[in-house]
Amino acid sequence: MPPTANRDFLRRIRTPAYVFLLLTLLFQLVDFVSASTPLRIDSVVWRFATAGGVSNSAGNFLLLALLIYAVALLYVDRRMLTFVGTVSAFLALMLLIGTGSFALDALQLRSRVDPSAVRHFDLASMQAFVKLAIESMVSAFFAISAFRAVSAADKEIQREERNFDSPIVSRSAPLRAP
Repeated sequence: MPPTANRDFLRRIRTPAYVFLLLTLLFQLVDFVSASTPLRIDSVVWRFATAGGVSNSAGNFLLLALLIYAVALLYVDRRMLTFVGTVSAFLALMLLIGTGSFALDALQLRSRVDPSAVRHFDLASMQAFVKLAIESMVSAFFAISAFRAVSAADKEIQREERNFDSPIVSRSAPLRAP
């Protein structure tokens, strides 16, 4: 943890950073939802296009989560670490499900693609599939790391409380005869 003077000075950025990052995260989510509405879950084309869009926008979402995570670590903010862990775990699960669904939809759509464009379709599908899989793993890593940080913060708080509550015991070395 930074020295007290630096920590007090750095504390000034905490609230503006959280406000900016959380609003940007919200705007990313709203942009994605508005781009993928109306929902047509029964349409394989809509699901394929939406999963492709997720593969492109999840990186921005993860970058914002990383920045929120860094600010939360700097201040040992257990609530924000828990928020990042929960959101990242949910995102990892959704991306993992989306990766499998995307692969099945790509296989189903491949038969509809013009034979001259199949190679391009396969390349684009593979790229989106790999991005979804990697983003799922990164999101899971964020979740695990954030929850471990919360656990470490809890242990540190317990250690500090225990140090304040326990009496100071000093052991002196036995006197030696000259």
